[in-house]
Amino acid sequence: MWWLLAILLVVNVIQVIAISRQDSRTATLSAENGLLKSRLAEFEQTGIRPWDRLDQWRDYNKSLNVESAMDAVRYNGFSPDYDGAWITFETPGGRFFLDVSKAPVAHFVYPFSLGDDIDRACLTEACDRLHERVIMGRASVGEDGNELVFFVDGIERNYGHLRDSLQDYIYLLTETRSRHWELYQEIRARRRDEQLALLPGSKAPITS
Repeated sequence: MWWLLAILLVVNVIQVIAISRQDSRTATLSAENGLLKSRLAEFEQTGIRPWDRLDQWRDYNKSLNVESAMDAVRYNGFSPDYDGAWITFETPGGRFFLDVSKAPVAHFVYPFSLGDDIDRACLTEACDRLHERVIMGRASVGEDGNELVFFVDGIERNYGHLRDSLQDYIYLLTETRSRHWELYQEIRARRRDEQLALLPGSKAPITS
């Protein structure tokens, strides 16, 4: 009989240990739940709602399309229009065009009309050499020769990143225009000097 008593004793000990562990887990979970409730109450008192963070995350990661791109433009303080092909918006520096139809590639365009006093040959050379002054921005002269277009492409996969990067694209394009103009002026001055050197009676510069 002693072996039966020993078995019953072992079983009782195991049950006590199991119940003790269960009670410990229950107490731990109860303490954690109490802590979470306490923190949630503190958040609510200060006006902070944890689920707002989730809403913000979802909003930031909205897929990029015409509608969300226009929302990003509005967020930055501009009033966008859409003509079925381009999103356009006016800034103090001029009108910008945005195409997100080939997302994740976002195509920005910054166009200008050209006056009759602009030297097209110098302008085209400045476009070809613009990579010497900027990395991302590019420029080209329209086929009719009456328009100068600055453009840049970026990888934009969601609303939030475009929203936060829009001002950077605007700055990049305006800076590209400024660098292009400087280069154009240098080329025009160089060509003018070259033409003057070919005039009858002109003297070649003295070199040492």
